[in-house]
Parts: sequence; C-alpha cells; structure tokens
Amino acid sequence: MPLVDDIPSISASLESFIQEVTLSHKAAISYACKLYGQRSLDFVDCLLAGYHHIDGTEISTFDEKLGRVLLRNPMVPPEER
Repeated sequence: MPLVDDIPSISASLESFIQEVTLSHKAAISYACKLYGQRSLDFVDCLLAGYHHIDGTEISTFDEKLGRVLLRNPMVPPEER
C-alpha cells in the first residue's frame, strides 16, 4: 500500500499518463485517477466507481466505503465535491 502522502502524486502521474495513451473507457479511468487522489479507496474501487458514474455500469458491493461513493451524484467530478 502506498504511503498516504504519495497518493496524490500517484494520482497525478496516472492522470498524465492516461492522457498520452489510447484506452477504452478513458473518461472512467480519468475519473478513477482523480477519485483515487481524493478518497481513501483502493484504486480498483475507484475504477469501479468510474465505470459506474461515467459508463453507467451497475456495480454491486458489500464494501461500505465504495457503496457510499457509488450513491453520490455521478455528474459532479470528484474535485468539485
């Protein structure tokens, strides 16, 4: 697990990287990178939230933290919350 101080830096690096490559679901992955830098979620949970909020993928989970993120308004980017 990365040190908490490193997470915003990791998030910014991932965001820069994905702008330079071709990806499917790029908007969802970008959302996940931003969310990862702002929340105490694992990156995989952030990806699931991105797929849910951006692509409309239905996600079921027993993870309470992820469940709360999935219930939030999908149209508000994480940095504006």
